[in-house]
Amino acid sequence: MPFQTFIIAYLVIGPLHYLTETQWLKNQGFFLENKKWGILFLICAILLIAFIQLEESELFNNVVTSFFDLWSNALIYFAFIISAVLVLVRNNLMRILTLLTSLALLLLLNNLSAYHIIIGILLPTIVHVYIFTLLFMIYGWKKQKTKIGLINIGLLFTSPIIIFLPVDQTSISSGLFNDLFLKSGFQNLNLMIENWLHLSSSDGLSASGRNPRVQSFLAFIYLYHYLNWFSKTTQIKWHKALKNRSIIIISLIWIAIIGLYFINFKLGLVIAVLFSYIHVFMEFPLNIKTFTSLTKRQI
Repeated sequence: MPFQTFIIAYLVIGPLHYLTETQWLKNQGFFLENKKWGILFLICAILLIAFIQLEESELFNNVVTSFFDLWSNALIYFAFIISAVLVLVRNNLMRILTLLTSLALLLLLNNLSAYHIIIGILLPTIVHVYIFTLLFMIYGWKKQKTKIGLINIGLLFTSPIIIFLPVDQTSISSGLFNDLFLKSGFQNLNLMIENWLHLSSSDGLSASGRNPRVQSFLAFIYLYHYLNWFSKTTQIKWHKALKNRSIIIISLIWIAIIGLYFINFKLGLVIAVLFSYIHVFMEFPLNIKTFTSLTKRQI
């Protein structure tokens, strides 16, 4: 049940992951010299959600909505570049020059469809959920080399094979879960993978963005990403960052999001996506540090 699994994981387990990891990242100072930079990531996430909502709003003409559509991904790019500069560049002058160069480069990249696909679609989804999770596992294995750790890395690495398994999956979810899946917007990611791999024609399915095999892979990596986080209490001890007050606040926010799904699904989804982007942006410095520790390259 790839669609049902994904929806339950993304809408229910996801927000709890975002909230608990954000608290842990805050407790770790966002893996930066000064944790005050976390405010910038928060602002970027809020502005991004605002841009997305304004882009979909009927209050503005096509010129205004096109502006929000064109520049919304720049906020993801900006959050990532800031993280890279703060982690990789030590000299303040070099930081400024690197940042200015990156912003100038943005003017060129913003006209490329590949940039919008990588930054706007892949980075906060497959790259964050799958690639970075795989890198974290490799980093953990390098610190404590175990056979089970290596097997887990191998299994996760080969998990995209789900897409190509010769299993009859021609049925498409209908009813409530189908409606929730379409409202989540993830059919765009599914459709993009369909087109890349030319799965629509080979499977006899229309390019609907609801390919069951593709969704099986997406459902697996999202559920694995969330459960992998909750299983890391012995390794990174993230649960120790949760004090009584933070537990109460996180629980209330999580319950409120779930409740909003039944009252006003769109509003609940917007809030859940907001917390999703907050935790993605705030994790960027850790992602970059993990990658550089594996490659042993640093400016």
